[in-house]
Amino acid sequence: MVPSMFFELRKRRVVRIRHERYANAMTAAMVFNVNRGEEQEPLTAFDFVRIETEEWKAKKQEEMNIASLNRFIASHKGPPKQAWSPICGPVKEK
Repeated sequence: MVPSMFFELRKRRVVRIRHERYANAMTAAMVFNVNRGEEQEPLTAFDFVRIETEEWKAKKQEEMNIASLNRFIASHKGPPKQAWSPICGPVKEK
């Protein structure tokens, strides 16, 4: 898996989570509206969903991408590292 594929999977995950949160917000609004008093205003699902600005979303996405990439790299260890000399190139171990 290359990093671009990994980032696309992350985007799908974020969208799935957003849809799940909206579904939960719809349920919460419905429960509130059924049990509200006469003097209270009815709520919508958007009253329970956080409003995010584009700047905040871009910053948060960059932080998530960096953290996810670091976890991805840490979980996939590459081939053993070979000692390297700037003068001779690869160093053979005795």
